[in-house]
Amino acid sequence: MSNSNMFRACSKRIRHSQGGWILIDIIIGILILGVALTALAMAFRQSTITGIAARNYNQAVYIAEQKIENLRKNDGKKATDSTIDWGPQTETIPAKNGLPQFKVVTNPLTVTEAIKSTYVRPFRITVTWQESSAKQIQVSSYYYLTP
Repeated sequence: MSNSNMFRACSKRIRHSQGGWILIDIIIGILILGVALTALAMAFRQSTITGIAARNYNQAVYIAEQKIENLRKNDGKKATDSTIDWGPQTETIPAKNGLPQFKVVTNPLTVTEAIKSTYVRPFRITVTWQESSAKQIQVSSYYYLTP
């Protein structure tokens, strides 16, 4: 038998014995690729959820800041001014542009006698909204009145 015939016979045996292993290698490769793509998709989903939560939180802070600025317009007004609303206030901001509905509650805080004499009026703003569960922030501030 010549060298070339012997080589052909050996290569046929090698190819024939590896026939099933190629299929197993392909299946293992597909499984590894599937696991990697699943992990990537889950990471993308979690980053999207985190981004939405951060956007909603920032919007709630912005709403609270705007409400504080509106209440600070009372700075320097007379304590007897009838335009100042002393009671709790509730406002609902409708959902729009992918943002949830926000509920804004402004409550005057209890004023001690010592603070009343200085004409400081503290208040708390609570902003709530709904994601997968109810979320809220609270901000407290104050404004001054003149006697």
